[in-house]
Amino acid sequence: MERMTMLNRVELRGIIGPLKISNIGETKVARFGVMTCIAYKNADNYGVVDTTWTECVAFESDKISLEGLEKRAKVHVIGRLHDQKFTGADGFERTTKQLMVSELEIINSETLEYENV
Repeated sequence: MERMTMLNRVELRGIIGPLKISNIGETKVARFGVMTCIAYKNADNYGVVDTTWTECVAFESDKISLEGLEKRAKVHVIGRLHDQKFTGADGFERTTKQLMVSELEIINSETLEYENV
């Protein structure tokens, strides 16, 4: 039987939306959304831009600097998907996916191209 190596790695290049930086003890933590877009033409040949928001969590460390992180900044993030469970105000348990960031780079570019499919 052939063995398969599992991989949980996500790489995004997009624009930061909502951003909140807080402290857990002595460590700064950033929670932010990254907007990514794909442009394509639909069956009627109209241009469509499909936008996706991904929630990200980054802990400041010797590998990750949160300096310069701000809304509308262009970023390249690499991390792993993580399920976050919580109980809503209605008492029901919910699960959401977050990208736990292991690498973060602020992109100093005037434009960020759409991915064309």
